[in-house]
Amino acid sequence: KHAGLAFMELVNEGRLLTHASKDHVVKVASEANFILNRMRADDIRKVSEFEQLSAQTAVERKGAEQLCEHFITTARQRHQA
Repeated sequence: KHAGLAFMELVNEGRLLTHASKDHVVKVASEANFILNRMRADDIRKVSEFEQLSAQTAVERKGAEQLCEHFITTARQRHQA
């Protein structure tokens, strides 16, 4: 009789532990998902900043290249004249 009652208490304790473990796993998974989403958003922002900076740098270098070409062409014309 006591063994049956002890077994039932053990089963109930197991159920409580299972529910507590499940709740903990769900909470940790939710927190991990939140962190990953924040990291993805940060990555997207960084990629956007990099693309803007790259485009700006390309425009600046193209302008510098055109200016150098202009100086070279002008120097050649002066040299030939």
